[in-house]
Formats: sequence, structure tokens, C-alpha cells
Amino acid sequence: MLKKGRRILKNTDFIRIYRRGKKINGNILRLYIYSNNLNLTRFGYSISKKVGKAARRNLIKRRLREICRQNLPSFKPGYDVVIVARQSAVSSKYSELENEVLKLSSLGNILTKEESSDKRC
Repeated sequence: MLKKGRRILKNTDFIRIYRRGKKINGNILRLYIYSNNLNLTRFGYSISKKVGKAARRNLIKRRLREICRQNLPSFKPGYDVVIVARQSAVSSKYSELENEVLKLSSLGNILTKEESSDKRC
């Protein structure tokens, strides 16, 4: 699990990122990226009830948290990232979610150069 300082928890933060942030669409996920004045990257997750029942939504959220935790050194510091899951995320495997997060992050230019040139993207 990410430390509390690395998570976006307040509704006002989510609204600010949605309104002012850069939106990047993928097949499985949508990323909102907004620069913050901190020296670290924070993550937030939004999984709608349209995606499925609570157990499904929590499974997707746990997978996304773990993907971000494992790839934390790959992200440039100073960004707020909100990951929104689409309905197709329910049937996606862990590796597909990971590839999508890294691909969209690379498009948003928030990955370090070593990771963005990785072949997993």
C-alpha cells in the first residue's frame, strides 16, 4: 500500500485534478495528470459503480495501487495522478493494467526516461 502522503484522498483534490489536469484516454483506463508543488507524485483512484459490484471495484483498485507502488521509482516527482477505470478493466489481467498505466504515463510525460523507453509499454 502507498503511504498516506502518496495518496490523493480529498474530494477537493480530485475535483481540481479533473478540472485543471491533462486527460489521457486509453482502452482500459483514463489518466488525469496535474502538476503539484510537492516533491513527490501522489495517486488517486476512481472506479465507478458502472464497473461492477464492490468486490470487483476493490479488486481493480488493489491492482492499480500495487502497480503504482511497484513502479513508483519510474514516476517523475511533482505530479498528482488520478486513474479512472473503464468497464473493460474488469476483464483485464494484471499485466494488461500495468502496461496501460505505463503507456498512458509515458504519453503524459511523467515517467523517467529509463522507464518510458522500456519495452513493456
